[in-house]
Amino acid sequence: MDFKSFDINREELKPYGMTCERWVPRIMARTDRHNEIELNFIKSGSVSYFFRDRIVTIPSGKLAVFWGLIPHKVIAHDTDDYYFVCTIPLSMFLNWRLSESMVNKIFAGEILIDDSEYSGTYEEFMFSIWERDFSSKTDHLASILEIRARMLRFEGQYTVLSPNRLSISTTATKVEKMTLYIAHNYTECLTAKEIAEEAGVTPDYANAIFKKAFGHSLMRHVMIERINHAQRELLFTNNPISSIAMDCGFSSISCFNTAFRNLNNCSPSDYRKSHHNITD
Repeated sequence: MDFKSFDINREELKPYGMTCERWVPRIMARTDRHNEIELNFIKSGSVSYFFRDRIVTIPSGKLAVFWGLIPHKVIAHDTDDYYFVCTIPLSMFLNWRLSESMVNKIFAGEILIDDSEYSGTYEEFMFSIWERDFSSKTDHLASILEIRARMLRFEGQYTVLSPNRLSISTTATKVEKMTLYIAHNYTECLTAKEIAEEAGVTPDYANAIFKKAFGHSLMRHVMIERINHAQRELLFTNNPISSIAMDCGFSSISCFNTAFRNLNNCSPSDYRKSHHNITD
């Protein structure tokens, strides 16, 4: 059986589409970002992600759900057994009209896990069926409906996965300090010098270690955080685009439009229009 693992040469933001596959846990050399909702089911052991500004560990036997647009990378695992990964296109997920509270938590950058006492008792069986269907040329409708039903049941039995947050004043790494600082201050007028000072290093060194961890520079990470914020606002509010640009920390609407197109290959207005009929 063909197991997947992360391709370091994969183009950033390239869509996975509607998939269900078996992955082998591998330490990722850089973060992944894709605009789908991702489901993980770990059969045994655990897998730890560096997820936005924190480290989180997904335990075995618990369905986990998160937004793939949030930068994430596997940094540790205590199993070599495969685990299941399912990706759901954003438009399809929104069209399911799930609980507003749950959807808001996902788009706010939380990882949700199943908290029911029955979690995991039939997960492996269902993921195996979905994997088989999506790897074949048959009609996928049955599996899509089953995944939607699973998300509907998930609404009433999830909890937010607690981070393995490190003490920023003592044991946190320099990269973690910088990502946390950016996450808390990206709407402000940040500079590489200011971010580097938070970790007690020079801007050049800060960029070097940050790029090694994430595959992009400090200021690109600031832009990613701002655009993530903007996407949530475009999807779930009717706020004017100019207002969203300012709220996210951009100095002008032209800078915002350029940055948004750079990451999404479309304008903010086109992005909002493309999802307008499914978020109303």
